Amino acid sequence: MLQRDDAELLYIRVDRAETTIGRHLSNDVVIPDESLPDVSGLLIDFGAGRFKIRDMSRGAMKINRQQPPTDEEDIRYGDQLTFGVYTVLVRKRAPDRLPTPAQGSPKTAIMPPAASGEIGAEASTSGHLYLGEKSFVMPTDRPFNIGGDDDCDLVLQDAFISSFHSRIALHNGRWTVFDLASTNGTMVNGLRVREAELPPVASIQIGRTALRFEIHDKSASTSQSGVEVYAGMIARAPTMRKVFDQVRKLADVGATVLIEGPSGSGKELVARALHDAGKRRNAPYLPLNCGALQPSLIESELFGHEKGAFTGAGETSKGAFQAAQGGTIFLDEIGELPIELQPKLLRVLETQRIRKVGGTVEIPIDVRVIAATHRNLGDLVREGSFREDLFHRLYVLNIEIPPLRDRREDIMILARHFLTTGTQLGKHGAVRLSPEAEEALIAHDWPGNVRELRNVIMRAVLSCDGPLLDRADFKLTSSTAFSERENAQSMVRQADVIERARILEALDKAGQNRAEAARFLGVSKSTFHDRLKRYGIPLKSEQRRY
Repeated sequence: MLQRDDAELLYIRVDRAETTIGRHLSNDVVIPDESLPDVSGLLIDFGAGRFKIRDMSRGAMKINRQQPPTDEEDIRYGDQLTFGVYTVLVRKRAPDRLPTPAQGSPKTAIMPPAASGEIGAEASTSGHLYLGEKSFVMPTDRPFNIGGDDDCDLVLQDAFISSFHSRIALHNGRWTVFDLASTNGTMVNGLRVREAELPPVASIQIGRTALRFEIHDKSASTSQSGVEVYAGMIARAPTMRKVFDQVRKLADVGATVLIEGPSGSGKELVARALHDAGKRRNAPYLPLNCGALQPSLIESELFGHEKGAFTGAGETSKGAFQAAQGGTIFLDEIGELPIELQPKLLRVLETQRIRKVGGTVEIPIDVRVIAATHRNLGDLVREGSFREDLFHRLYVLNIEIPPLRDRREDIMILARHFLTTGTQLGKHGAVRLSPEAEEALIAHDWPGNVRELRNVIMRAVLSCDGPLLDRADFKLTSSTAFSERENAQSMVRQADVIERARILEALDKAGQNRAEAARFLGVSKSTFHDRLKRYGIPLKSEQRRY
């Protein structure tokens, strides 16, 4: 949760292995403080409630109001990270996955562009609310009340809701949700609201009940001039709607799917849609970023380990493949997988069996693999950093997501969607775009794709001085500057590789004597021991054969 002056501004779900925090618009959590570095911190999720924060703020970050003693610290639920005048609270929330629609696949809505160019509940659209397999069409002439009282239009058996909790109404030509002074509040897309205009697709959380709201076109037009809303994605461009069609066709196919596309284009949304629309939708879905894990721990994270397999392995642990049994594992940034682990992944794909680190028994698994990359795997094969046999095993079914600059007809559709979802964050209520602002957004090349567009809009809403956003409210960066986030991440990974190699070399020179190796490197024994734990380096006498 992002706070400023004790005011709750925004909730960000940590659903990836690595979450970047900083001033630059390419971060997952953008903090509009010019005093901060472009990338100020990396929040690393190891699963099972285990987090670390890597400090890249050059001393600007504090943990629980204290300066962190080292560059990487363990984080627990309830910890507070301070970046300038903003605070990030790491909180545990129960999963609020949307209920599966009646037909077992993501809902689709087709909407023609309104005359004003805005997406909203115009006369030709209707609001639909979904609760599990039930659906409700919102009345246009009166409010639709939700709560525990028998007089509500939708009566919910939920101990955490009020008698008259919320209502949805067509208000000033827009579908709007109102919280009726409830005890536990109304959440829209993860943010608590009192009154908010609803975007074309929204998740509404009332107590412990998850609802889904969608705006549908009454004429159900499927022309390419319309806007298609699918599984949380919005597009008018034929190239992106082709992606939606591919997801529908491949959702029930059990084979591995490779998703290609530039950073920020929505590969994670496509992977999630493949899972949610397929036969495994009620089983686990586990995302894992191959580029965010320490090289020494990737094998254990994927396949698990036996007790005593290496220093620090105090108990037997399941890996990602076992944790995702019966469901789907999403291997993001597959091009970053170390080449020594690629044959093991290939064997898993071919045999559907794994062997834990330190183990001797092969364990059968039933997991569908979806992989994604922003890099050209064919080039990596030619460079020798990616195995050709694994490349051909992955490159059977593939989905290519176009960059935002190649589908400019989607820019304003997405911009208005983000503007609507972010309206409740601003100080001026509803916010509009000036014609000059629209021209600037359309002309920009968006090197960070949809993620950059979302962050640009959210940042402008948070910092604007009035209800009209102009060109000057958007701080658009060049493609050169935008690469700084990826460069920072690459530098961190490369630094880890170099430091691990230096430690191994020092141990060899010292004959595996830790104290002597620490003296070679010029660090204290406690610091050296911490580095051994961090990189999972056992002494040769502690290594096991398997």
